[in-house]
Amino acid sequence: MFASNHPHAIHLHQNLARSLQMMYIKQQTIEDLNAAIAHFETCLTISPEGHPDLPLALIFLASCRHMRAKAGKDDDGFRNALLLLSKASEKMPEAHPWFFSIYHLYTTIFEDYYSLTKDASFLEKAFQYHQLACSAPGIHTWDQLTAALCWRTDANKFHHTSALEAYKTSLKLLDRHVIATPTVFGRCKALLEGILRDTPSLAADATACAISAGNLELAVELSEQGRGLLWSQMSRFRVTINDLRVVDDEGRRLVDEFELLSTELGRRQSDSPAIRPATATLRRTQQEEEARQYRQTSSQWDAVVSKIRQKQGFAYFLTPMPFKELRAAAVAGPIVIINASIKRCDAIIITKDGPPRLIPLPDASLGGIAALSGDFRNVLRNTAGVGEEKMREKQLIPVFRRLWDAVLAPVVEVLLTIVSKGSRVWWCPTSKLTSLPIHAAGPYRKGASNMPNIYISSYTPTLSALIRSRRQNASKVASNTPSFVSIGQSKPNSGSREKELKAVGAELELVKSLVPASMTCSEVSGDEGTVSGAIQALKTNSWVHLACHGKQDFLQPFDSSFALRDKPLRLSDIIQAEPENPEFAFLSACHTAVGDKKAPDEVIHLAAGMQFSGFRGVIGTMWAVDDNTARHMVKEFYEAMFSGKVDCTNAARALNKASKAVDKDKVPMDQRVVFIHIGA
Repeated sequence: MFASNHPHAIHLHQNLARSLQMMYIKQQTIEDLNAAIAHFETCLTISPEGHPDLPLALIFLASCRHMRAKAGKDDDGFRNALLLLSKASEKMPEAHPWFFSIYHLYTTIFEDYYSLTKDASFLEKAFQYHQLACSAPGIHTWDQLTAALCWRTDANKFHHTSALEAYKTSLKLLDRHVIATPTVFGRCKALLEGILRDTPSLAADATACAISAGNLELAVELSEQGRGLLWSQMSRFRVTINDLRVVDDEGRRLVDEFELLSTELGRRQSDSPAIRPATATLRRTQQEEEARQYRQTSSQWDAVVSKIRQKQGFAYFLTPMPFKELRAAAVAGPIVIINASIKRCDAIIITKDGPPRLIPLPDASLGGIAALSGDFRNVLRNTAGVGEEKMREKQLIPVFRRLWDAVLAPVVEVLLTIVSKGSRVWWCPTSKLTSLPIHAAGPYRKGASNMPNIYISSYTPTLSALIRSRRQNASKVASNTPSFVSIGQSKPNSGSREKELKAVGAELELVKSLVPASMTCSEVSGDEGTVSGAIQALKTNSWVHLACHGKQDFLQPFDSSFALRDKPLRLSDIIQAEPENPEFAFLSACHTAVGDKKAPDEVIHLAAGMQFSGFRGVIGTMWAVDDNTARHMVKEFYEAMFSGKVDCTNAARALNKASKAVDKDKVPMDQRVVFIHIGA
């Protein structure tokens, strides 16, 4: 075949053997596997002692021997594969990136060996190597995360006691991987097109695992850690980095080091050498150098982060909030996390005092909730025509009733022992529940109260988001005279392909007439209703009413936008605006509080962007708004909002009152509950 003294004989045998191994994996022809083994054995025979590619040949041969042992249920074959891996480890320098491949292969061999022999010691060894793979030296976080997710999958498969630790490790590495991605758009792509596409229920399943283990505080922490990653990390960067810069000279130096190393780490993150075979000595040495540089940069980054955490007030920098900090979100009323996992469905009630309270939801399932969400969307889509309002209401009521029976009724029963009717409650739904109007659920039976008559409902994407909404930024001194601006656009740019909104002008006039004299009031509309005009208004006014077309972009969530005269006002523009003293925003536009169906727990929508930008309270919409009827809700809302002291935290109560006070002959049911309140 190849002369043993040929300068590339080792690599030629190795590449041919790998091709044959791949053919076996695809076609399961044992002759291909035997031929692959023969070529790998030749590699070992002709390789001089100390050849740098020898460990790789041993790893590949171990993999093939394992495959043959599994196919033939050959005890000796398993032992031989394990022996080959041991030899490969002995021939590799410390912290070599190929250790990742060895650990990963060990887990597979030991699990298959356990399945053959039922020897529990083999299973324990498999999970020891799962844990080692997650912290293998010189390995990028993507590979570590992949290993952790394999650990989680196998722990569930074998019902192993390490499942909870696997989930904790997975979420920790997910957080680290996203942090190491240098741009917001890169992080969004890494989440929506990569990690969460394949594991959308990671946070919910981790939470369910902690609940099953009886650790409710950890369940809350894991739920928080795994959802809203983009907003949480952006907030941690923005607030902490800005605060650290002004502490002292060391703070500024640490920020500069952190940003420099984060950029370098992100650059090195893009190409992982962990399990890619080296086809030539040059390529192998390049991989080893890449791993060494990555390891060095990662260590430097860890050291800087450690120094930042030693600064007073920065102990939780880039770490998930512990429960004792998260419970502060419930200072004004209970928060209900509703966790929907394939494992189980539960609600957790968090109050400012006492431990979290668990309410199992035995009548709810992830599949049932997904079906309910689909039925809800179908009703809205199939009854959207003029004159179909009564039909739509008739079809919505059974959906609201099913949501109540399966999810809300058990929760409300417990809530009523904690807070009385008419109190404020914050809902923190997960998974497909984020697309369902929890605030509108109810039995819809004679003599029974529905949710709007039981509690004043608000939503929060995460507990930390609600904490941020309540926190006053000391660097932004509140104005003595709150300012109100109405931003409207009835005729958006032609590129938007949106029809003219006939009622926007009347809505803006109505809002202007309802703003109290104690507030300065201005308007940005018509030819002035441009992106630059809107951004300037957002920057300089504390209260904002925005009336125009809204668009949710599911492919590029940060391109979700409001349609203005010259071009779209994108979510990314709003994030970068950094308003001076934001208080409250009313988004009278379609689809401003709708997230990505594939990654609903990330809550990337226009209302969330306004909240992240600093607005303490935001009213958004869960589906399409009829601009002819929206003004009736707007009128009732602002009349209730400004009936007493001007306070943005009264918005949820005013919205609840408006939904009940509005003329039901003029405003159909779906338009009375389309608006939701987010924040404080």
